[in-house]
Amino acid sequence: AWRPLLADAHQTDPSNPAVAAAFGVLEYENENWEEGAAVWRENWNTRPTAIVCRCLAQNSLRKGKEPQARELMRQAMALQGDAPHPALAAEYLTMLQAQSRWQELWDAFSALPKAVQQDERVTILAATAAGHLQNDEFLDRVFAHKFAVIREGETQLTDVWFAAMARRKAAAEGRDDLAAVEQEVRATMAPPDTIDFRLTGR
Repeated sequence: AWRPLLADAHQTDPSNPAVAAAFGVLEYENENWEEGAAVWRENWNTRPTAIVCRCLAQNSLRKGKEPQARELMRQAMALQGDAPHPALAAEYLTMLQAQSRWQELWDAFSALPKAVQQDERVTILAATAAGHLQNDEFLDRVFAHKFAVIREGETQLTDVWFAAMARRKAAAEGRDDLAAVEQEVRATMAPPDTIDFRLTGR
């Protein structure tokens, strides 16, 4: 029902990024991948905006073009200047997380304004990188924070906590069987209640 309305709006004003983003997403929702991407590219060539750039990044990701997707997301972030939206920042960091680009994720987080860094979703994503980079000072601050956004059954942050505790225990005991140490930690230790929303294993 929305297609003729959006198609008409896009034809009337093809430079409108909000219309182009919505029209391209509608095509995507109907699995018209190339048609949606063409709408975004046409608009991008006319008037570069963060939202359309983000859509093009997701199109590249769907095609398995990860370096291109990362570059487009970097451009989308840059187009928002000194005040990137936390949702866009979280999506960019999620992309880096999915590709295990931990240093890049941490660097991107570190470059964000403090107000965006303090967004809880952004903080949790940064914690996954901090765990891999063994940034314990940052991790301890995260583990002490009372989060409001963690949903029931969500284990991303508790997984980071268990991995960090296992790494510390292994170092203290001079052990290199990290997987076994983490099993021990999961069996004998409990994360802080403020981050532990597991539905099982508590």
